[in-house]
This record gives sequence, structure tokens and C-alpha cells, in this order.
Amino acid sequence: VLSTMAEAEESPAAPPIEPLVIAYCPVCTMPEEYCEYGPSVEECYQRRGLPAPPSKAKGAKPPAEAAVTDGVAAVKLEGDGAAAPAEGAPAEAKAGEEAEGEEKKEKKKKKKKEETPKVRITVESRGKHKYVTSVSGLAAFGVDVRKAVKGFATKFAASASMTDADEITVQGDITDSIEEYLAKTFKIDESSLKFDD
Repeated sequence: VLSTMAEAEESPAAPPIEPLVIAYCPVCTMPEEYCEYGPSVEECYQRRGLPAPPSKAKGAKPPAEAAVTDGVAAVKLEGDGAAAPAEGAPAEAKAGEEAEGEEKKEKKKKKKKEETPKVRITVESRGKHKYVTSVSGLAAFGVDVRKAVKGFATKFAASASMTDADEITVQGDITDSIEEYLAKTFKIDESSLKFDD
């Protein structure tokens, strides 16, 4: 350890780093290189004796803002509020967008058809060897959830409670026999059951 300290004392010291001096504008109180972004550009440049920057001269828009404004002007809105290409755009682009819109509508219709009511059965772990089974969606099949809670408790010999307006929680993992019980008691088809892990 002593040898490294001795070596450090003998090595030439790096030159000290000089602090950076920043000149601030007395008008907008920003660094001078940022005056063009401030609220009083012309006043800042006049005070420093410089001509106004070209992007701010007499109401001209900065290049980035001008590009955005021109792009927005080229877009035409149609009746449903969706953006459409300007009139000068090729007809192929318009036809492609219409086809995409029709595909989206068809997908929504398919989802609605597929969205038949489902009884969702979820098993959650409550520790090392304890589980809780949640059954939700019974009300969509016309099941009185309060009576179903009592039926679950008697059938599975476990504590059952109604946690939400449409959710029953039963202590234990009852996924093996719940399918048969729901089919017999409430006439719910197996295809209407959805098991989540």
C-alpha cells in the first residue's frame, strides 16, 4: 500500500479543469445560445447587436413547425373523423384504407359473436399448500349467486363466500369436480367454462 502512495505522489498531476463560463442574456435570462427559443427573440438579438435569426424574422415559422403545419394541411378529414389522404394522393391509397376499415369491422363482429358468456374459474395460491378457487360469471346464465354460494359450500364441504356481485370464492382447489357440478346443478355447458391458472 505504501508503494502505491509513493508512486501517486511522484506522478505528475493532471492540469486542473477550468470552470466553464456561461454568458446569460440579460433580457430572457437564458444562455445566449438559447435566446432563439425564448419569448423575446428580437429584443435579445437587438440588445446583443446581432440581426434577428432568419427563422424568426417577421413572423416566419421555424423549419420544423412549418413542416408540421404543411403536413397537417395536406390531410383531409372525412365524415367519420378518420384521417384520409389529400385529394392529390393516389386512389390506391384510398382504396387500401377502405379495405383496412372493412377488415376491422369484420374482426369486431367476430369478437362479438365469440363473446358468449363464460364462467371463469381461477385457482390462486394462498401459501405453500393452500388454494382458493374463484368462480365468476354465473349471473350471465341466470344463476342466483347467493343460493349458489350455499350450494358450493355444501357440495365441496368448504367455506364459500360471495366476494363480488358475480364472484364466488371457495377454499381449496375444486377444479376437478366443479365442471360436473355446474353442468348438473345449473345446466352450464363445458364449452362455457374458462379455466385460468
